[in-house]
Order: sequence, then structure tokens, then C-alpha cells
Amino acid sequence: AGQWEIDFANRYFMEDIPEGLCVYKGYADLAGVPTPGIDAILTKFQSYLGKEYIVDGKLCGKDSMATKAPQAYGITSLEALLP
Repeated sequence: AGQWEIDFANRYFMEDIPEGLCVYKGYADLAGVPTPGIDAILTKFQSYLGKEYIVDGKLCGKDSMATKAPQAYGITSLEALLP
């Protein structure tokens, strides 16, 4: 039988991490809510993607501004989200 192998070029990694998990992480950072599960996933898989989104538990890596997280749009507080 053949071995199963993860395809890190698949859109579920290439799109869903920067446009999904990083967005949730960004909002949580603004709200001061810990995200240990998201942190573990991002920390593990960012290296496979050749990216750096999370550093020391914060969405501030060199590639974080290429995500759809609110911080990438200059939003640095929950108050800035509200009209």
C-alpha cells in the first residue's frame, strides 16, 4: 500500500491559514483572548509553508501583514473596529 502524504501546496493550507486561522488569531489578539489551539497549529504549519505568522504567541511574524487579519489593515484595537 502507498503512503499518505500531506500536500502543503493545497489551498487548505495556502489559503485557509492566512485567510482563516490568522484572521481569528488577529481578532483574538485584539481582544486579549488566548488561542492556544490556533497558536499550536500556526506554529507547527507555518514552517511547512515557509512563512512566519506567529512569534512568541502573537500575530507579528514577518508574513503576518500578508494575511487578512485586522492588523494587516492597520487595525490595532477593538475600538478601531467599531464605527
